[in-house]
Amino acid sequence: MEYKMDSSINSIYGKLKGEKAMVRVPSLSRVLIIPSEKDYKKGFFKRYFVVRYDSSEVVEVNFDFYTNKLSDLPSGIYSFTSFKWYLNSSNLPSIKLLGEVSAKSINENTVFKESKKMPQLLNTLKDFAEFVS
Repeated sequence: MEYKMDSSINSIYGKLKGEKAMVRVPSLSRVLIIPSEKDYKKGFFKRYFVVRYDSSEVVEVNFDFYTNKLSDLPSGIYSFTSFKWYLNSSNLPSIKLLGEVSAKSINENTVFKESKKMPQLLNTLKDFAEFVS
């Protein structure tokens, strides 16, 4: 994670308080996580997403970032979620859907459910058959 000095805030704060402040502005790096052969054999893999409250799109992050770096993000500014992304018909959960139950339809249903907590998912995840074989 990178941190940058926000000079405008520092100069205002410095004038008011007579000191300089360091404002941490986390820079999230977008990554594309590609499922492994092992994931295809399982039938799914886990995807991890983070969004800043004022952003229109989510950022996909890796497992390491999700488990070890989320606590570094400023509280109340970022939201995060994770969910299974189905890759094929192996191990599909049994849920009731209108129409055919497939990896694509389950992924679509999952994104719509998760978008209630994180609406920006709908702006970012549009291909529900991504990685589906």
